[in-house]
Amino acid sequence: YSPSSGNYNFEILNVSQSQDLPVLNLSRSGNQGTLTWAAVGFMLQENSNLSNPTNWTNVAGGSNSPVTISIGSGTKFFRLKKP
Repeated sequence: YSPSSGNYNFEILNVSQSQDLPVLNLSRSGNQGTLTWAAVGFMLQENSNLSNPTNWTNVAGGSNSPVTISIGSGTKFFRLKKP
């Protein structure tokens, strides 16, 4: 999400050949975003800097869909990770 433009930018990176990858969905209402997924056994993680691959952290409540986040300034990246 880019606060200056108000746009969401997505880049899908597929690093596996598996057909069982979960789909992460995002919807927005005001200053809130809701992330949803149907897969079981994944943890939602966030990172503000993709140049630092060790910066991924678990999102509070991120073991179950849906998760509501506050949309503020700055850039956030999200992923689902199988623990």
